[in-house]
Amino acid sequence: MSTNNASTQALISTPPGELVKELTFSESGKISFTNKRPNKPLQPLVEVYLDASKNIQVSTVFFIDAAITGLDANSFTIYQDYCVSDFGSPRLQFFISYDAQETDATDFQAYQISFQALPSIFSNEDITTIQTFLWDIDPITSRGTETTVQG
Repeated sequence: MSTNNASTQALISTPPGELVKELTFSESGKISFTNKRPNKPLQPLVEVYLDASKNIQVSTVFFIDAAITGLDANSFTIYQDYCVSDFGSPRLQFFISYDAQETDATDFQAYQISFQALPSIFSNEDITTIQTFLWDIDPITSRGTETTVQG
């Protein structure tokens, strides 16, 4: 006999990690697909680099169904977590958290958020990759994007 405990477990609506409080936010245009995309969030596009002061700077563009209106800087939060990769390397993880209706869509609004990574248990110079996920609080998450830190 098989049982499913999913209905008895509480959903995790807040991503792991520490809240990143200082960020810049902007709308960044629209994109369209020929066929409807399923209701799972699209993975974000990410640029990350180590600045002259050895701080990790992150800029990410992510896409939300354009039919969902009224989203602004207060609609999104960033959480930072850290882990060790399968190869033993330190890695930061970022979760862009929001709450919106899951829909199949062809048109998407692009949003851009830029921020500086918080201090972690790792030296910034030892972090060679980060992972970034779009996290709808259901919790439905995107596949995520792994990005190499540019020096």
